[in-house]
This record gives sequence, structure tokens and C-alpha cells, in this order.
Amino acid sequence: MILGNVFAHITSEEIVGVLLGILLVWVLRYSKDKDKSDDKGEPFSLVAWLKNWFLKKNDNIVAHVLVSFSSLYIGVSNLQAWLGEKVDFPEGVDHIGAAFIIGFIGSYLAEILKKAL
Repeated sequence: MILGNVFAHITSEEIVGVLLGILLVWVLRYSKDKDKSDDKGEPFSLVAWLKNWFLKKNDNIVAHVLVSFSSLYIGVSNLQAWLGEKVDFPEGVDHIGAAFIIGFIGSYLAEILKKAL
């Protein structure tokens, strides 16, 4: 199958790494939104925030995932090669670390691109 060959270079560990990178950006976003309520002494509901995020800001989720996975598809080997020159990762962890960085940067880049457009 041609589609299987197109994505054959992406491993399940890299997918988990990208998802964790995206999740980190979302946790930081939650923390930033919660800090505003904490400063005012107002209650802040995680359930309400998640409901708002998934029902009203689902375009953000699509943007974060699309940018991150596009970056993963294009660049895990390239980033891994670059990081190999700068950082000494243990054997077998380098592609997971590269995927995490791609997920985080891709998700953060989605936020920046959304504001820039």
C-alpha cells in the first residue's frame, strides 16, 4: 500500500513524543489562563476550560496537531541529525526526544502563526 509506505518512517514512539510535546503546550496554556483567575481570586474550573477548549477552540487543536505532525513527517531525521551534533542522547532515545521537541515547537508555532495571521 502506497499510503503505508509514505508514513512508514514514523514510529509509534515518535507519535507519542509529538503528542506529549503538544500536551505540554496545552498545559502551559491552561496554566496561563488559570493564573489570570488566580490573580483575581476567582475560581477556575478545569472541566469548564476543557469544555471551552474542545467545543469552542477545536480549530486550535486541529492547528496544533496539523503543524506538529507535518513537522514530524518532514523533520524528525533532520532534527535528530542536528541534535546529535549538539547533544549526546542515550541510544534509542534520540528519535523520541526529537519527536517531543517537534511536537512542542510545532504546537507553539501553531499558536504564533494563528496570532500572526
